Amino acid sequence: MATFSIADFLKNNLKSGYDNGSFTYEQVNIYSFNYLSKGQISQTDFEEIQLHLNPITEEINE
Repeated sequence: MATFSIADFLKNNLKSGYDNGSFTYEQVNIYSFNYLSKGQISQTDFEEIQLHLNPITEEINE
């Protein structure tokens, strides 16, 4: 039986909530920082959420 991961639960719900409009950009930033400061997600999880909110785009030069 798989174990429940609170970090994965929080991370996935924040990202999908942002994608479907349930959470604003600002809400996800504040919530994810609070979860990080409480130790419910790791720095790596926080960075993954930030990358989801602020994807790195490459400029294409033709």
